[in-house]
Amino acid sequence: MINDLSDQQALSNLSDYNQANLNTAIPGEVIKYDRKNQTVDVKIHFTEWLKTEEDVEEQEWSELSAVPLMAQQTDKGNISITFPVKKGDIVFIMFAQRSLDEWSQTEGNQKITPKDLRIHDPSDAVAFLGPGTAKRKLPESSSHDDNLVINVSGTQIIVTPDGTVSIVGNRLNIGSESASTAIARGDNTESRLSAIEGKINDILSVALVASGQILPPVPPILPGASVSSGKAFTND
Repeated sequence: MINDLSDQQALSNLSDYNQANLNTAIPGEVIKYDRKNQTVDVKIHFTEWLKTEEDVEEQEWSELSAVPLMAQQTDKGNISITFPVKKGDIVFIMFAQRSLDEWSQTEGNQKITPKDLRIHDPSDAVAFLGPGTAKRKLPESSSHDDNLVINVSGTQIIVTPDGTVSIVGNRLNIGSESASTAIARGDNTESRLSAIEGKINDILSVALVASGQILPPVPPILPGASVSSGKAFTND
């Protein structure tokens, strides 16, 4: 049944309807991740309420498919930071003010006149990783007041303002992920070189005494410069 409404009430209802249907930003859960195309399927767990002429109806969001996942990148993608994305991760969804159909097929720096006049539409959603909730906060060790901290399940790269870079982990491969040639420890190398120098000096001394000959003294091998790095250190 349609009730008679005053002009003021009708305008108020129209304003409420428009606001209720204006998509801005909302968190969601990753259901599926397509790494090749850098998109995610997202489930939004919020409930919306739709006011009708007679009642208020509860509505659930439809699953959003193939939502572009925003990655930090510059230099046309040659410089980037990426994260492994898993089912169940939380993303923050934003709805573009205009259609992204034409823009998404360009280099991103061209003038665009959208053919579709839709605004804040779910089909123009983009996803950003995060945020956390009160029950999904970052571990305390994953952040610092002054340092840059990169944390992957306890393996960390820590950069401090004084230029120190610390890597906390079980193994460090330099050059490639399959690097297999072990790097010599400076302290062990120093110890073994000193031992070799001492043995050579002992052999020279014994040889001179055994020969009974008067020869110009053979200078001992003196310790050389340290082979230890002054900038790279390990606890091994």
